[in-house]
Amino acid sequence: NHRWTSYLAARLALFGDRLLLQDTLYAQPRFDDFGDVRVLNETQAQAKVSEMFALGVTLGVLYDSQPPTGVVPLDLRLLTTLHLAFK
Repeated sequence: NHRWTSYLAARLALFGDRLLLQDTLYAQPRFDDFGDVRVLNETQAQAKVSEMFALGVTLGVLYDSQPPTGVVPLDLRLLTTLHLAFK
């Protein structure tokens, strides 16, 4: 099944670049049936602790309006990250 893919992204840096918030929303409706849609939303936050160290968290929400048999239509993912930058 062929799908049309589009997305919308927003990014906000606060306190200089110490706190970063971003959100990306993807939508994939089927070409022949716009009622059959898959949606993914990823929200990320990252806090810079120092020039070399940052902590982050990402929440992913996946939705499929017509999932395969036996698959739940909504899925959540929560990820924590540790960022190290060597300059």
